[in-house]
Amino acid sequence: MKKRISLIICISLIAILMMTACGQQNITDGDVKNAKLTLNFNFGERSGKYTGTLANGLPEGFGTFTVTDSENPKWTYEGNWKKGHFDGKGKASWPNGWVEAGTYKDDKIVPMSGEEVKTLYTETESFKDCCVEITGKVFSAPEYDQDGVSFQMWGDYDNSEKNTMVTLGDPKFEIKDGDYVKLVGFVRGTFEGQNMLGGKIVAPIIYSNECEVIEYKDLFAVIDEITVNQTINQLGYIVTVQKVEFTEKDTRVYVKIENNGKNEFDLYSFNAKLVHGGRQYEEQDDWNSNYPEVQTDLIAGVTTEGIIAFPPLEPGDVKIILDGSSEDYNERLDDYVYEAKLSNE
Repeated sequence: MKKRISLIICISLIAILMMTACGQQNITDGDVKNAKLTLNFNFGERSGKYTGTLANGLPEGFGTFTVTDSENPKWTYEGNWKKGHFDGKGKASWPNGWVEAGTYKDDKIVPMSGEEVKTLYTETESFKDCCVEITGKVFSAPEYDQDGVSFQMWGDYDNSEKNTMVTLGDPKFEIKDGDYVKLVGFVRGTFEGQNMLGGKIVAPIIYSNECEVIEYKDLFAVIDEITVNQTINQLGYIVTVQKVEFTEKDTRVYVKIENNGKNEFDLYSFNAKLVHGGRQYEEQDDWNSNYPEVQTDLIAGVTTEGIIAFPPLEPGDVKIILDGSSEDYNERLDDYVYEAKLSNE
């Protein structure tokens, strides 16, 4: 009797071991092949087959996962994993040939930007299928069709260089010549052709899935700023310095003028001065900036606001000197002088 019980127990253990090896790959740690898994990604649950390494029943390290459930589009991800999520270098591909390659974090691809895309225009093919984030200035009339809009932009808008061909799959997106844009997209290859003058064009082709029109001032992150809000009123000619922003491109002084005086009021930005670190600076000319200008020859009852740009400076205390005058030379006005203290922020 004891022998029969022992035999039954042995057979049962063997059966359990066989089931674990053949039918429960999804909970086996270590290397697996075509293991059936259901994974909870940040974009939703997906079922499929996984080949690679598992830890605690989840993909870890390097592996390949292919969606097999009938309710969702099919795709394959091959790359690095962490606790069942895309994490690190990887590549996602679809049956229609679309490929997205790059670095992933929490199941989402992280666009390359800044120094990472420095060689995009000289080594375009090495970026093929990679996700990039770039900014530029549109320099030709966009072309629309039922599938979206295509346009050319300068990646280096200051020097009108680094031609870039962009296609955006949104026919309702509004964009025009001269706009500044910030986009995220995938490099699809290199365009080679000729311009209207017969010159050769070599440019990266970007298929964008995120694009926004932005103001020039938003192209450069504010490193630091001083909230000033100092107002000087002379004979009803009121000038307020609202704030000072320090960026890698320039130093911006925001000015508001209210003419509550009796005559026209003049305040020319090219006469403005800024003192910083014992040195004096004048207005910086930048034809690309399209900042709102401080109007002059301001008639009584009118208000204007604008930005006066100076060269880029290290954040610190500044003195701003503005030269204002009335059309009536009998109305004598002193300089409008403001002390902006970063240390008080």
